[in-house]
Amino acid sequence: MTARAWNAQLEWYIHEKIAREAGVDAAAIEAIRAHTETANETVYNVYVLGPGEKLVGAVPVTDLLLAGRSVQVASIQTETIRTVRPEEDQEEVAKVMAKYDLNVVPVVGDEGGF
Repeated sequence: MTARAWNAQLEWYIHEKIAREAGVDAAAIEAIRAHTETANETVYNVYVLGPGEKLVGAVPVTDLLLAGRSVQVASIQTETIRTVRPEEDQEEVAKVMAKYDLNVVPVVGDEGGF
């Protein structure tokens, strides 16, 4: 099994334009709730995608929940994100997750695309 199989673990995302212009609001939180109910999985992070579906940041869900409505997602996102490539072996992915104590790890292709 390759890292491509880990795509099922990828989480909810917010496009960069929305993250730059919009604050954290009830609709964003409700969208995360709806995703977890539909996908029947726990969401730990919200990934921020820029043009071309490029991964540009991540925000822990707890930070979103604690942020005020006027706080912009871009202001609380982390831009340093551990990622793996689609062709990586599952054992290598597991090593990355263990080394950095990660619950999930995004799988990105060429040039950081989701």
